Amino acid sequence: MTKIGYVVHVRTPGSVGGETRSYQVAQALAASGMHVHLYGKIDPAFQWAQHIYPHQLSWPMPKAAAQLVYDLTRYEINVAIERYHFPIFNAAYFAQRLRKKPIIFEVHGFPIDEFRLMKQSNSTDSSRVVRALMKAPTILWEKLQLKLFQHGDHFIVTSTGTQRILQKLGVPAERISVVYNCVDPVLFDPVERDRAILRRSFGLPEQGKIVLYAGSLFHEELMTIIAAAASVVKRDPQAHFLFVGQGSRTDLTLAAQQQGLSVEHISLLSPVPHQRMPDLLAACDVVLAAYALNSERFRHSFHYSPLKLMEALAMAKPVVTVDAAELRELFGHVSNVQFAQSGCSKSWAAQIEAALATIGDAALAQGRMFVLDGYRWQDAALRYSQIVQQVEENRR
Repeated sequence: MTKIGYVVHVRTPGSVGGETRSYQVAQALAASGMHVHLYGKIDPAFQWAQHIYPHQLSWPMPKAAAQLVYDLTRYEINVAIERYHFPIFNAAYFAQRLRKKPIIFEVHGFPIDEFRLMKQSNSTDSSRVVRALMKAPTILWEKLQLKLFQHGDHFIVTSTGTQRILQKLGVPAERISVVYNCVDPVLFDPVERDRAILRRSFGLPEQGKIVLYAGSLFHEELMTIIAAAASVVKRDPQAHFLFVGQGSRTDLTLAAQQQGLSVEHISLLSPVPHQRMPDLLAACDVVLAAYALNSERFRHSFHYSPLKLMEALAMAKPVVTVDAAELRELFGHVSNVQFAQSGCSKSWAAQIEAALATIGDAALAQGRMFVLDGYRWQDAALRYSQIVQQVEENRR
């Protein structure tokens, strides 16, 4: 039986995004019969099954890397999957090369720039190794990372945009597989809930139409969305906008006040645990999923791994997202999804109003059917297992 070592580095246990994907894929792989070992900071909420064995890695990295080599050998791991992320320093790559075993990189977005970003943000990472590397010339580190990056046995990416970037970097197309983020349709089930109780639990008004924005409060599109919210509220006083995420509440509140949004029409919440997201989605009527087209934080434009959008569709909610080719390619035929022009508040307002008009429409069930037809975590795990088998065969 194939044994997989899944190397995950989580800065904030319980956070969503890449961590959610890693945990869910690991669970589905184990449920399919594969022997999975998780390495990294494991959120207790995701220690679901006895046949998944989490092993903590300690820092600094030289000790962690040595421990990883030992563990991968001791547990006779055939293939290692490493979520490509700067702080883990490619420990699984070096471990697998020493063992002459295959390594698969799982790429969320594009990580080569992360070292540059950490230097710019004056990272306070506690590892002495990290602090020492911060003094190294950025271009040398990025060249080293890129060299290692090009020598993975296979790459699992979360978008066609990232796939195209890897190909430009010289990675052959046959070594890249696109596996989009998926959803647990049992957790995200649009079963009838008491919305009044849910809304009270989140401090929301029991009446009216609630539009949910869940994501970073630093997002470049956020000011545009706030301007759009002000426009929507003027025409529909029952509309209420809820912003959930990490970031500066002061800046968002000031921007809302400048647009004339009163406290009756806007609420702010800290990030919600992933297990409570179905309740939050059930309490709301429309979901906004913003993605940056040309982020100043990255040399390359952002590429989409629409986890929140998928979860909203699984809950049969109308969604408004940014009009980008990759998102249209994936969701263009789903009636739940409206596309707004990036940076244009009039476009966002028009699409939000269109989405509000569909509340209660039976056609919204199409979104859930879309998810069930190939975008469950079991479907992602099947693709992972096929890729693992392919990599093993190529190594023989």
